[in-house]
Amino acid sequence: MLNEKQQEELIDLAKELIDCQSYTGQEQDISELVKQRMLDLGFDDADIDEMGNVVGVIRGNLLGPRILFDAHLDTVEAENLEDWHYYPFKAQVVDDRLVGRGATDMKGSLAAMMVAASHVDRSSLKGEIYISGTVHEEIAEGVAIRNVLTWVKPDLVVIGESSQLDVCLGQRGRAEVVLDVLGESAHSANPEAGINAVLKMMPALKRLEDVAPPKDDVLGEGILVLTDIVSSPYPGCSVIPRICRATFDRRLLPGETREDVLERIRGALEPLTLEDPQFSYELFLAENNFTTWTDYEVSCDRFAPAWKYDPEEKWIVRTVDILREAGVDAELSSYSFCTNGSGSAGEMGYRTLGFGPGMENRAHTADEYILLDQLYQGCWGYWQLMENLGTDSKVFMDY
Repeated sequence: MLNEKQQEELIDLAKELIDCQSYTGQEQDISELVKQRMLDLGFDDADIDEMGNVVGVIRGNLLGPRILFDAHLDTVEAENLEDWHYYPFKAQVVDDRLVGRGATDMKGSLAAMMVAASHVDRSSLKGEIYISGTVHEEIAEGVAIRNVLTWVKPDLVVIGESSQLDVCLGQRGRAEVVLDVLGESAHSANPEAGINAVLKMMPALKRLEDVAPPKDDVLGEGILVLTDIVSSPYPGCSVIPRICRATFDRRLLPGETREDVLERIRGALEPLTLEDPQFSYELFLAENNFTTWTDYEVSCDRFAPAWKYDPEEKWIVRTVDILREAGVDAELSSYSFCTNGSGSAGEMGYRTLGFGPGMENRAHTADEYILLDQLYQGCWGYWQLMENLGTDSKVFMDY
């Protein structure tokens, strides 16, 4: 395990990262900070790509696989300061925990990865270790990491999202589905002259409540949840609404495509078009258009695929063995939320697993914290994975 000096080094770096506010779209300062700290720690190289992601590398003296450890740089906002007992951007050690925005999600993991990489013995390292700090994950899971993957082309991706030091073999994905029910505007004094889109939406919502979600024996149900509804024009002063828009969060299961998701919903709505000639609708995935801090423009839909691996895969068995041999009591698990694995495994097909310190239920909360023991063990676990994953490359990878 880490000695006292290494623990102090890890805490100091984690504090520095937490103190650097980095809301989504505002990651410039932390990107530059992480790049500089990677170089200070002796990384062979560190750079910032066109999207604003930071990537550092430790190169071994022996041939072997490329392994990418990923953590996102952005955090959700900390607007509810009255609920915090400690200022969110002045990290503090309180008893057995490190407190501050991003401690769990996920600057603690990033600091652990960086410190671990800095202590790897290059003379016996087989392959290359990459650490990425990716941008814009909180609102676009799996998107920015694609740039990193195209550059690095890793043999394995380790997502550092909090897993309580378990090895996560998958996650449900996420799609944002939009349903527009169409009507005709009229003066509200003469409602019979129009078609009220809100009233037409009501039976549609009922039909969708009755749709049985798909299920996975490990990841659970592919739920469909109404998250927002609004009419147009809004506010509708004396006007019958001509459009009613409902937005749904759809949790995806492995193998589901964009068309699969939309077709299941259409199957529930199409009978309404036969029963009611005035029922008309449009169905589509929400757009996800944003600009990163480098002014890089991204345009895509809100569809982050699910992914899952067989626990008997040799590379997974080897990963768990390394952690357990190092004293990390890792069990097999899966994420309940969406991660950058949607990009690496779900979209691009790279072998991916999750391993990170911290408890997922502390993310996005007031007084967000990570237990110091989890942070130390996470860093030790990363260190051991970095030094040992390449040693069995012929078994571990397709060499």
